[in-house]
Amino acid sequence: MTLASIVLAVASLSTAMIAGFLVSYCVTLGGWFTHMTGSGRARIAQEYYTPFRVASHLKQRYDAWMLFQPLLAIFSLILNARIQPLAPQIALALPLPMLLLIHSCTGFGQIEEAFASGKDLSGEQEARYAQLNLPLHRLYALFYMIPAIWLILAAGIE
Repeated sequence: MTLASIVLAVASLSTAMIAGFLVSYCVTLGGWFTHMTGSGRARIAQEYYTPFRVASHLKQRYDAWMLFQPLLAIFSLILNARIQPLAPQIALALPLPMLLLIHSCTGFGQIEEAFASGKDLSGEQEARYAQLNLPLHRLYALFYMIPAIWLILAAGIE
């Protein structure tokens, strides 16, 4: 195996892992967050989640992992642009920018960060969070799943 093929495999795997994380989030913690915000109990959820998030440095670890994936995808693209199918390699670098664009355009990113950091949410913000949380995270899972599968199939990673 060459360095290029190893980086390609790791880039595909890290993308698939994030897709799996997002699916798991929708099934577990995201469902609980949606339930709590949808039933007017965001503050109760925050009393448990926010101290954990701070004490475990979860935001920093999550941000690092999410940033690692597109950087790895870009590095893989540089190494493999001429030897592997180009379109799925480019697609592998797009999930995070697409996620951030949607987070920004919908305003969900600000509400999600306010919720996760323990800030007070208005009733309207709680309702918006409950409305968008799971549908957006399902969409984000697809953003990661599709290019990972496409690249694995196109490149014939064995």
